[in-house]
Amino acid sequence: MRFRVLLLLTLISVLLVLRSCNNDTETNEHNPKTKKVDFLEKDANSFPDSASLHLKWAEELLLQGDTSRGIDVLMKFQDQFPGNISILNGIGYASLLARDTNAAIFYLENSLSTEANQPEIEMELAFILLSQNNNRWKTISTLMIGDERNQIRSSRGYFVRGIYESNHDLLDKAIASFDSSILQQFTFVDAHIEKSLLLIEKNKLAQAMDGLYKALELDRKNPDIYFLAGECKRKLNESEGAKNFYLQALELDPSHTGARENLKKIK
Repeated sequence: MRFRVLLLLTLISVLLVLRSCNNDTETNEHNPKTKKVDFLEKDANSFPDSASLHLKWAEELLLQGDTSRGIDVLMKFQDQFPGNISILNGIGYASLLARDTNAAIFYLENSLSTEANQPEIEMELAFILLSQNNNRWKTISTLMIGDERNQIRSSRGYFVRGIYESNHDLLDKAIASFDSSILQQFTFVDAHIEKSLLLIEKNKLAQAMDGLYKALELDRKNPDIYFLAGECKRKLNESEGAKNFYLQALELDPSHTGARENLKKIK
């Protein structure tokens, strides 16, 4: 099972987690969440030309699981001011929450046609197409890789290709693609994580730890990095080191199932 789950943007994965935490949706007027939505709605209506306020209102609706209303807020503002890329991207993200991938593709493509220099959006569009077995992802990633003037875009293109290769068990090729992604942008944490994950699968644990230490230098608040470091230490029979990394993962995310279960194994 690969570390990366295709189709979910980073923002969307956060929204889904928060949404699952809000299944106890109280609707009475004393609910702080309801009050927050009401406040943001009033604020947005007071300044009808403010994209940022409408985005905040829609985002809060999505966080609380009211996807259809969140999309409705964004659609109405988009009708008023077509071509706003933040709104287009917001509708694209919200469409993914609603499991409407065709709409997500449509709005993300519209956003990119309005403003081409959005490597993250372009990468996620490629991932959506890849998840649908639509070979257009190859065209997008190839164009991204070939953009020598934009290293971030090129890095994301190699990353997409690496995910495809890793999902098809072309592990050596995937590692090479992630290396290229890192070469283009050393600070791209996800590339370090994915490369380390594949090295763990190939039992190249010392190399995997090197990659995870680099990832931790860039991001010390990602529990999954600590979890994978714990996995490396556990496989190396370094129980104390594994325990420490699992505990750090749980400190950042007490609900981290993998860290909790594997911590039990070494106690």
